[in-house]
This record gives sequence, structure tokens and C-alpha cells, in this order.
Amino acid sequence: MYEQDIELAKLLLEKLTNLAQRGDKVRAELLAAQQELDQSSEIRDQRSSYTDILSRAAALLDRPDLQVESPETSELEQRVQALNEQLQEVDREAQQYRGLIGELEQRAPDLVSVASERAEPAPGSATTETAAMEPEPLADAPESFPDEPPHDMGTPEHSAEEQAENPPVATAVATEEPPAATDEEPATATDADSSIEALFSLESLKAEQAEFGRNAAIVIDATSVIERVPLYDRNLQGMDELTARDRLIRNVDRLSQELSGSFYLVFSSWHQPLVTYGNNVSNTFATGTGEGTKDGANRRLRQVVSDLREQQRRVCVVTGDRDLAESLSPDGVRIVGLGSFFNV
Repeated sequence: MYEQDIELAKLLLEKLTNLAQRGDKVRAELLAAQQELDQSSEIRDQRSSYTDILSRAAALLDRPDLQVESPETSELEQRVQALNEQLQEVDREAQQYRGLIGELEQRAPDLVSVASERAEPAPGSATTETAAMEPEPLADAPESFPDEPPHDMGTPEHSAEEQAENPPVATAVATEEPPAATDEEPATATDADSSIEALFSLESLKAEQAEFGRNAAIVIDATSVIERVPLYDRNLQGMDELTARDRLIRNVDRLSQELSGSFYLVFSSWHQPLVTYGNNVSNTFATGTGEGTKDGANRRLRQVVSDLREQQRRVCVVTGDRDLAESLSPDGVRIVGLGSFFNV
């Protein structure tokens, strides 16, 4: 291969790394601004009910020096909006480079491999090479939720009016117990080499599509998946969280080619994937207060579900979090446990 080709591929990877670092910086600024805005808004709201009383008291007592104006939040709101726009712009730019890298991976994997060795990755991030060379899950790991019946995704057999109706609520909800590890060594094949049937309960999902309706919105609690499904367990598989996230995105993209509907992966914090995925797969994450925590991820997931329900979409949520599942079920959201969605 030509040295110029390697240099171009290396520059692509380094550009994506720089964009990821830039995104991290903007995200940190956004988090700080959002926290300041939340605090100011809380103080303003608390004082709004009694500020006029204190104002009259200050005048009566001749103590104007004790009068304090409530915080003004308009500038902070503008800053939060501007930072959100910056973050979206970084993501759009990065998407172009991810697309080029993804095409190179398919047509010239050796070139990308050599370029990856020469490029300098961001601290703690997974390179394209490592994301493509991941071990198979433990063969005998038990199912996460053995008592759970399979649930459905959706088919084309329902009318638009039927699709707008609330879907039936599943009665089974995943338990909080994570799957136990076994002593067996992982298989040598990567998950990319595994059939889609080996990764997901595909036959069961396809068989029950007719009940739920075509074009369902499938919202995946990605934090729950990474904590509980062996294939994405960082300690079990010996990989960092960014690699685990990319692995999940890549496999869900493969699943999206087999099932109708759109898929929404919700992570607990900002994530810049190093893998390509189709338009019917969305990568979203918690921002602001609670970012990086399960509570933050749950808050973001509920918002995604609420937005989809406002669009009259049928929604199912894939999760292993019992409390989250129970909080969504009364809203007509169908709950699918991890043991019914993944082959774990």
C-alpha cells in the first residue's frame, strides 16, 4: 500500500479523535452551564412566591440594602443553547469522518489497521481497529431473565389508526439480578462474525411482530445492557466502555436490517461512536444534571419515550431496570426484558 494512503487514513482517524476531544470539552462546558442555570432557576422559582413581601418589608424597615434581585437566567439560557448547538455541530462533522472510516474499513481493513497503529487515539477511547477485533461472549453465560416470555417488535399488518393506539403493556419485567459469569473461555470469533440469530432472539421477535405493529420505536436502555448482558460486559470481555458501546451500536444496526421500526440507544453520557450505522438507528445520551449516572440515563430515556409518544408512535423499551420498566408501563409503553431481546 502507498505511504500517502496510510497518511490520509491516519489523518482521518486523528481528525475523528480531535473531534471527540473537542466534543468532550464542549460537553464539560455545557454541563457546568446547565448546572449553573438549574441552580439559578431554582433560586428564582423559590423566591418568586415571597419576593414582593420582602420588598415591602425592606421599605417599611428602611433597609433597602437588604433587597436582593433574583438571578437573571436569560444569558445562561442562551449560553446553554449555544453550547448545545456546538455539540450538535461537532457530531455532524464527526459523522462525515466516521462514514469515510467505515467505508475504508469495509474495502481496505489492512490500511485502516496500519493507520490506526500510527495514529494517536484519544485517552481512554477505542480505536477503529480494536472495535473491529472483539471477543465472542461466553458460551454458557445464563440468560439474564429466564422467567421472562418473549415480546414483539412490529409488522406491516396494522392500519395507521391501529398504530396510533396505545400498545398492550407487557406484564413481565426484567429482574435486577445481573447474569453470573462462567469459567469458560470466550470463543475466538468476534461478534461481527456471529450470526444475527446468535446475538438476538430474532425468530421470537419476528414471530410476534404482527401483534405490536409496523414501524415501532424501540428504545434501548444501553446502560442496562452494558451492565447485564455478557457480550457487552467490560470486565467479562476485557474492554473499555467506549468499545462496549460501539459494539452494541454496531449489533443493533445489524438487527435494524432484520426488523421494521427505528432504534434509539440511550447512554448515560456523551458518546462519539467509531462505527458507522444506518439512519434508523439513533445514538442519544444524557446531558446536564445527572450526566454519567443511571438516573441521568433514565431521565433522558423517559424524555425520548415522551417525545415519541407525542408523535403517536408505538414504543417499546428494552431494559433490565425493574423500576424504570414499572414507571413506563402505565404510559402504554411495552416493556421487553433483556433476556427476551438478546441471546445471552
